[in-house]
Amino acid sequence: EAEEQAVREVAQAVLVAYENRDSEAMVDMCDEPFMNLGIVFRGRDSMRATFEAFFAGLGDTRLNILEEIGLEFVTPEVAILQTRFEFADRPPDADGNHQPPEQYYDANVYVKKDGRWLRKAAFLRPITAALPIESVSR
Repeated sequence: EAEEQAVREVAQAVLVAYENRDSEAMVDMCDEPFMNLGIVFRGRDSMRATFEAFFAGLGDTRLNILEEIGLEFVTPEVAILQTRFEFADRPPDADGNHQPPEQYYDANVYVKKDGRWLRKAAFLRPITAALPIESVSR
Protein backbone atom coordinates (compact mmCIF):
# COMPACT_ATOMS: atom_id res chain seq x y z
CA GLU A 1 0.00 0.00 0.00
CA ALA A 2 2.83 2.42 0.74
CA GLU A 3 4.33 1.89 -2.72
CA GLU A 4 0.93 2.32 -4.38
CA GLN A 5 0.51 5.60 -2.52
CA ALA A 6 4.01 6.72 -3.54
CA VAL A 7 3.29 6.07 -7.24
CA ARG A 8 -0.05 7.87 -7.02
CA GLU A 9 1.68 10.85 -5.37
CA VAL A 10 4.06 11.13 -8.33
CA ALA A 11 1.10 10.87 -10.72
CA GLN A 12 -0.63 13.68 -8.80
CA ALA A 13 2.55 15.78 -8.91
CA VAL A 14 2.61 15.31 -12.70
CA LEU A 15 -0.92 16.76 -12.85
CA VAL A 16 0.14 19.72 -10.71
CA ALA A 17 3.18 20.34 -12.95
CA TYR A 18 0.85 20.17 -15.96
CA GLU A 19 -1.58 22.68 -14.40
CA ASN A 20 1.29 25.01 -13.52
CA ARG A 21 3.02 24.50 -16.89
CA ASP A 22 6.15 23.70 -14.88
CA SER A 23 8.67 22.10 -17.24
CA GLU A 24 11.36 21.90 -14.57
CA ALA A 25 9.13 19.94 -12.18
CA MET A 26 8.04 17.64 -15.02
CA VAL A 27 11.64 16.90 -15.96
CA ASP A 28 12.53 16.26 -12.32
CA MET A 29 9.94 13.45 -12.21
CA CYS A 30 11.32 11.65 -15.28
CA ASP A 31 13.96 8.97 -15.52
CA GLU A 32 16.49 8.92 -18.36
CA PRO A 33 16.01 7.94 -21.00
CA PHE A 34 12.34 8.89 -20.97
CA MET A 35 9.90 7.77 -23.68
CA ASN A 36 6.95 10.04 -24.28
CA LEU A 37 4.46 9.39 -27.08
CA GLY A 38 6.94 7.23 -28.98
CA ILE A 39 9.87 9.65 -28.75
CA VAL A 40 12.89 8.78 -26.61
CA PHE A 41 14.42 11.70 -24.75
CA ARG A 42 17.99 11.55 -23.56
CA GLY A 43 19.25 14.38 -21.42
CA ARG A 44 17.47 16.84 -19.16
CA ASP A 45 17.85 19.74 -21.61
CA SER A 46 16.07 17.80 -24.36
CA MET A 47 13.21 16.90 -22.02
CA ARG A 48 12.94 20.45 -20.68
CA ALA A 49 12.81 21.99 -24.18
CA THR A 50 10.12 19.52 -25.23
CA PHE A 51 7.93 20.16 -22.18
CA GLU A 52 8.38 23.93 -22.58
CA ALA A 53 7.26 23.78 -26.22
CA PHE A 54 4.36 21.47 -25.33
CA PHE A 55 3.16 23.74 -22.51
CA ALA A 56 3.52 26.88 -24.66
CA GLY A 57 0.96 25.55 -27.13
CA LEU A 58 -1.65 24.48 -24.60
CA GLY A 59 -3.45 27.74 -23.96
CA ASP A 60 -6.04 27.07 -21.26
CA THR A 61 -6.16 23.31 -21.88
CA ARG A 62 -6.82 21.30 -18.73
CA LEU A 63 -6.05 17.64 -18.16
CA ASN A 64 -8.80 15.85 -16.21
CA ILE A 65 -8.44 12.29 -14.99
CA LEU A 66 -11.82 10.65 -15.58
CA GLU A 67 -11.02 7.17 -14.33
CA GLU A 68 -8.16 5.15 -12.93
CA ILE A 69 -8.18 1.87 -14.81
CA GLY A 70 -5.54 0.25 -12.68
CA LEU A 71 -2.17 0.32 -11.01
CA GLU A 72 -0.08 -2.81 -11.39
CA PHE A 73 3.36 -3.60 -10.06
CA VAL A 74 5.29 -5.62 -12.63
CA THR A 75 8.16 -5.92 -10.15
CA PRO A 76 8.72 -4.15 -6.82
CA GLU A 77 10.57 -1.42 -8.79
CA VAL A 78 8.35 -1.15 -11.90
CA ALA A 79 4.72 -0.07 -11.92
CA ILE A 80 2.20 0.77 -14.64
CA LEU A 81 -0.62 3.21 -13.96
CA GLN A 82 -3.44 3.24 -16.52
CA THR A 83 -6.08 5.97 -16.69
CA ARG A 84 -8.73 7.46 -18.92
CA PHE A 85 -8.46 11.23 -19.13
CA GLU A 86 -9.54 14.19 -21.19
CA PHE A 87 -8.01 17.36 -22.50
CA ALA A 88 -10.66 20.05 -21.88
CA ASP A 89 -10.78 23.77 -22.69
CA ARG A 90 -8.59 23.24 -25.72
CA PRO A 91 -7.56 26.18 -27.91
CA PRO A 92 -9.81 26.95 -30.89
CA ASP A 93 -9.04 25.17 -34.16
CA ALA A 94 -7.44 26.95 -37.14
CA ASP A 95 -10.83 28.47 -38.07
CA GLY A 96 -11.43 29.76 -34.54
CA ASN A 97 -14.04 27.13 -33.70
CA HIS A 98 -14.49 25.70 -30.22
CA GLN A 99 -12.98 22.24 -29.83
CA PRO A 100 -14.71 19.64 -27.68
CA PRO A 101 -12.77 17.71 -25.04
CA GLU A 102 -10.67 14.81 -26.28
CA GLN A 103 -10.45 11.59 -24.30
CA TYR A 104 -7.46 9.25 -24.15
CA TYR A 105 -6.34 6.05 -22.55
CA ASP A 106 -3.02 6.57 -20.87
CA ALA A 107 -0.38 4.21 -19.51
CA ASN A 108 2.52 5.58 -17.50
CA VAL A 109 5.44 3.36 -16.56
CA TYR A 110 7.14 4.23 -13.28
CA VAL A 111 10.48 2.94 -12.02
CA LYS A 112 11.88 3.14 -8.53
CA LYS A 113 15.49 4.34 -8.40
CA ASP A 114 17.38 5.19 -5.25
CA GLY A 115 14.13 4.99 -3.28
CA ARG A 116 12.26 7.42 -5.56
CA TRP A 117 9.52 6.71 -8.11
CA LEU A 118 10.11 8.31 -11.54
CA ARG A 119 8.23 8.29 -14.84
CA LYS A 120 10.00 6.10 -17.38
CA ALA A 121 7.48 6.20 -20.24
CA ALA A 122 4.08 7.57 -21.17
CA PHE A 123 1.77 6.11 -23.82
CA LEU A 124 -1.50 7.63 -25.05
CA ARG A 125 -4.25 6.27 -27.25
CA PRO A 126 -7.10 8.51 -28.38
CA ILE A 127 -10.56 7.22 -27.62
CA THR A 128 -12.49 7.45 -30.84
CA ALA A 129 -15.50 5.36 -29.87
CA ALA A 130 -17.26 5.54 -26.52
CA LEU A 131 -17.00 1.90 -25.47
CA PRO A 132 -17.06 1.19 -21.76
CA ILE A 133 -14.08 -0.84 -20.60
CA GLU A 134 -16.38 -3.59 -19.39
CA SER A 135 -17.69 -4.14 -22.94
CA VAL A 136 -14.27 -5.08 -24.28
CA SER A 137 -13.71 -8.82 -24.04
CA ARG A 138 -10.50 -10.15 -22.63
